[in-house]
Amino acid sequence: QAHLQRLATEQLEDDSWAYQTLVMTIPRQGGKTSGLGPLLLHRCMTRPLARVQFTAQTRQDARDIVIDEWAARFKRTPFARLAKVRASQGSEGVYFTGSTDASLRVFPPEAGGLDGKANEIVAADETWKITPATGLALDKSIMPTLTTTGGQFLMVSTAGTAQSTWLLDTITQGRDAVAA
Repeated sequence: QAHLQRLATEQLEDDSWAYQTLVMTIPRQGGKTSGLGPLLLHRCMTRPLARVQFTAQTRQDARDIVIDEWAARFKRTPFARLAKVRASQGSEGVYFTGSTDASLRVFPPEAGGLDGKANEIVAADETWKITPATGLALDKSIMPTLTTTGGQFLMVSTAGTAQSTWLLDTITQGRDAVAA
């Protein structure tokens, strides 16, 4: 958890993010999902107008994580007064008011899920379950939303299986880029 948070918040001298895409594989029950929530909520509290998007293997899973886990814990902190939680279908998320007017929202893991949006950070959980076709569609939907903001794409997952080719291909591309 701490390693992901350090990498995701590392900035260059010009204040841009050091890493546009981060892929972290963590063993089952290793805290990847619970560690991601505070990172995304922190981004909302520190970046004015930040649009933070989250998905998982299904939209329902993403909704359950944001509302039932992260927002439920957030509401018990001193920061709770800074945001409103919406659980209604289609607008699930944590909406910050006042100085940041940022939001953490849920989106479905499918083609076009983020078309037309500009995002500060997009995170996907359990990406090992996403098929290659859906993964390619997500890449085409997610990456353009980060260009105007200089945002980040975070993938967290267990290592998956031999069929987890979208995740495995993304890891290979990252390793090749580091080696180059």
